Amino acid sequence: MPGLQHQAIVQVLRDEPQIIVMLLGRSGFVTPSGSYPVIADSDLSNRDADQLKELRADNVFLFPGMFETVAVVVEVQTTRPDHERTLAWPCYVTRARAVHDCKAYILVIATSADASRGSERPIEVGQRHFNLLPHVVGGHRGFPWLGGPFFAAELMILNILIGRLDLSIHEARVLALATIQWAPRDRRLRYLRYMRAFVSDDIRLALEELMETLFKDPYLDSLIEEGLEQGIEQGIEQGIGQGEVRALLAVLAARGFAVRKPTQALISACSDPDQLERWISRAATATTIDEVFAA
Repeated sequence: MPGLQHQAIVQVLRDEPQIIVMLLGRSGFVTPSGSYPVIADSDLSNRDADQLKELRADNVFLFPGMFETVAVVVEVQTTRPDHERTLAWPCYVTRARAVHDCKAYILVIATSADASRGSERPIEVGQRHFNLLPHVVGGHRGFPWLGGPFFAAELMILNILIGRLDLSIHEARVLALATIQWAPRDRRLRYLRYMRAFVSDDIRLALEELMETLFKDPYLDSLIEEGLEQGIEQGIEQGIGQGEVRALLAVLAARGFAVRKPTQALISACSDPDQLERWISRAATATTIDEVFAA
């Protein structure tokens, strides 16, 4: 189910944008001094009525540093990029550069060796000396493994989603559950949904047995309470919406805006991901909180 795999990876990166710094480092890219990742609007469409073209990337992150800001478009690729991807990726980079008035780059997270090899090929745009060479991690390019307590749950689920951890092995299942249990409760439940969505029935039963015995305290009550059997796809969609709400609140806090109870209620009640993304984009540049939520 590549569609769910794609959505899950995109959301995990929104959960912990600092992971992007690690992935960029793996590809040889160094972020600006003193910078930190800020989630930006992933809709890079040209909204000119005469040049309407939809350009919606998976994720866009801004890195405002001490001396410069850079934009990084992050794409998740589950297969070798097709012709549409090779047309879109250069547009993502140039639009991100124009929208945010800074240098822009593209990072591709490949979930297979074929996707990795296909993504690292230069894309010839046509103009002399203008070939796009994406930064690529995953596949045969390697991917960060667990290196400590920071973002351990997120790195674990990403390694599962790209196929680096074989959950058919008992020890791997124990390691996965032992690591993911330390994530915040809402993420832990969502990561369980991701895991259970991408394994066979036999492995799913083995995971549930561990959750009912060895890891009973952190997992069993949550499984019963949340009713995970009611639909993996619905759970992932809800998780993505929750992640966008947290991303918006994080950007508002980073900009120093005070979020009062009426505004918190407005954000929590919003179930439209496009509206949340618009608010996130405004929050990155607005001078007052009223500008963010203006009609």
